[in-house]
Amino acid sequence: MAILKAKVRVEGNHNYMPLMEDDKSLWQTRIRITQAPEPFIPQIVPEDAVPFYQSHEAIRSFLYDPFGDDPPSTYGLELTARDNVEVVFFSKADSKFQAIKLGHAWLSNLKYKFKGLDGTVKAQSIRKNIPESEKESHLLEINLPPGFIKQKINIIERFIKAFYYTTEHQVQLFILWRREPRSANSQEQSNLYNLRLFIEYHLNNSDIEAKLKLEGIIQFFSMDIENRLGDRARILTPSDISHLDILEG
Repeated sequence: MAILKAKVRVEGNHNYMPLMEDDKSLWQTRIRITQAPEPFIPQIVPEDAVPFYQSHEAIRSFLYDPFGDDPPSTYGLELTARDNVEVVFFSKADSKFQAIKLGHAWLSNLKYKFKGLDGTVKAQSIRKNIPESEKESHLLEINLPPGFIKQKINIIERFIKAFYYTTEHQVQLFILWRREPRSANSQEQSNLYNLRLFIEYHLNNSDIEAKLKLEGIIQFFSMDIENRLGDRARILTPSDISHLDILEG
């Protein structure tokens, strides 16, 4: 699964003329959440309910397909833990103009689904503005077992509790999802999603104990996650994807 910084903040009235396109750039729409949604109490949904006909107040999940592209697009959620937790939704775009347009459409949809949520939109060149850093960077994948997970696990809650205000090193969680393509044998759109989870950390020093501590905490993210056959989640070093692949979507 191929995965989901000229900084352009778009607010108020816009003059698009100065935004020059660069055909060699790969662009990303980024939605930084500036205000969390109001607390949500899920309604009881009958097992035979048809999701398409349920109101947005009845079911809420950020794991959805906002644009319904064919083939399906990859979407991403990026959480960065420092002295706060920064939350960014992102997806690849063909141009700066498209990144701005799609970003505002997606943000409007998120605000409709999640009452009280707010954010800002940026178009970002993802090849030209990857900062050079002297920090040591490590990318790990939380490899989920196939099939249905036996118990509901909140990865985001684990991430916040593990790293919010607890580490001097930068740690990021990436959640990437893409809707399964429509089957040639079915007229119905699939409601299943391909999901991949990554954690990247940047060490501020070469202390081996700091590295072991971080990787020990990251190991916690795979614990208690198993499918109905008892296959467990594992922490792996991905061989088929890099940090740039994640940014590209």
